[in-house]
Amino acid sequence: MLNLAAANLSDPKEFKHPYCNTALCVVLRYPVTTANGLTHSADWLVAKVGGVWSFVGNQRPYAFNVDPRLVRMIATSRAGASAAVPSYVVEPNSYFYKDRFESQLRLSFDLTSSNASTIRAVRFSGPGLPAAGVILFRSSRCGMADRMAITYQDGRTTVNSDTTGTAFQFQTGAGSDTFVLDAANLDGTALAMPVPVLTTTAVSNQKYALVPVANQSTAVPAWSRYKVEVFRFKATGPQSDSPDEVLYMRTTSGAENAANGLGKPWPTLAEGFINDYLKPTGASAGAVSSLAQTVTWAAFENTFVWSGWLFGLNSGSATNSEAETATYTLHTRLDFEPAALGDTSATGTKFASVASGTSLSPFTSSLQTNPNPRCTSTDVVPLTASTSDYREVGLSMRGTDRKLYNSIWFWDN
Repeated sequence: MLNLAAANLSDPKEFKHPYCNTALCVVLRYPVTTANGLTHSADWLVAKVGGVWSFVGNQRPYAFNVDPRLVRMIATSRAGASAAVPSYVVEPNSYFYKDRFESQLRLSFDLTSSNASTIRAVRFSGPGLPAAGVILFRSSRCGMADRMAITYQDGRTTVNSDTTGTAFQFQTGAGSDTFVLDAANLDGTALAMPVPVLTTTAVSNQKYALVPVANQSTAVPAWSRYKVEVFRFKATGPQSDSPDEVLYMRTTSGAENAANGLGKPWPTLAEGFINDYLKPTGASAGAVSSLAQTVTWAAFENTFVWSGWLFGLNSGSATNSEAETATYTLHTRLDFEPAALGDTSATGTKFASVASGTSLSPFTSSLQTNPNPRCTSTDVVPLTASTSDYREVGLSMRGTDRKLYNSIWFWDN
């Protein structure tokens, strides 16, 4: 149980919970045991309403979240440290092709709500993140939930090449909403992350911490509080680098350093699935258009897989409805949901929407080379030897401590 003192927020821009701003609220964690003996938990926000304790929820006008998670990534392109790497795999010793653990914060903001079409940017700040805040803009890539992507980690909402602070940015070509706090090899030793670059002429690796976050159990503990600032398009007059709305949220679990991945009860993915789906020569390396796919795994005793996915992306030249030809990236995903907790296999349940973040706003749907003409098919894109191709399968577990663990197997050319 967590007691939350009255927030007593007074700034007109700050979102004020109808119950928790002026009175005590409580977060209750209920333990849950399934019929087959597996345990997990659920968190609920309650407040006293009319003298009676009631479930009140967060009441926020948007769906957003900061979710700490520990991730294990296995490169199926290597198939073991001593295995030969196919000749078309570029830079096989680079960070992006290594087996590794990552400690991440997922910074998600859902643009599909009815009051989000005029949002230009969102800034997240709080424990583990750069002091100035991490900025997300609408992505032109076809998305699933990550329609806002990390663009800068210095808090700016203007373009990086602008030195006057007046050239405001409206979109990005990036496609990730996860900020990486630190990384480790699978033996637990430190792994140097890509170095973020942000100058007036270059931007790269903005999703990685400049300095790995040490002692994350202390630096990013459970119930950490994050500030979320919303910047809207101005229909008239100049845009502004001052937020229009300010909201706050807490995580339910803390972060833990990447090296802690060593010894965790990670599930094992069936080798046949890896060979079929995660290698360009596999029997199922082509486009996946049917839900009739089955993923199978082995889990440790008293653990369970919560969900799974098959994700793919590639880039290709295309011409959009406004006769603009450019290179466009397509993200696609097939979700797997076990029929019951404790199952060791799951069939496909749904394909994720491929609407892009830019297409969801009248301010960006036709900006620059938008709309993205490839955001039409939900099929998981094929995996070939093209250098733009990437595919992964992931299994997600949430422990009784509410911590989220993702195990990912990937192929990256």
